Amino acid sequence: MEAKVLDDLQIIGTVLEDQDYLEKITKLQGYLDEVKKIVSESCSQEVLELALDSISSLITILSSMSSSTKLHSSL
Repeated sequence: MEAKVLDDLQIIGTVLEDQDYLEKITKLQGYLDEVKKIVSESCSQEVLELALDSISSLITILSSMSSSTKLHSSL
């Protein structure tokens, strides 16, 4: 009986983690949509350059973190 309760709690925990993850992905998508909107509204070269530099830096950081995580998990 206790094992069943523990299994149920683990499933609930996983569902809540998945829900939190999806909410964060939705929030990220909203930010990206906002950047697209700002950039597509005939923005200045300065704003466009800043957006490109910022996104490029973000991708570099996230790629580095992703590679680091894969390295640690393989050890």
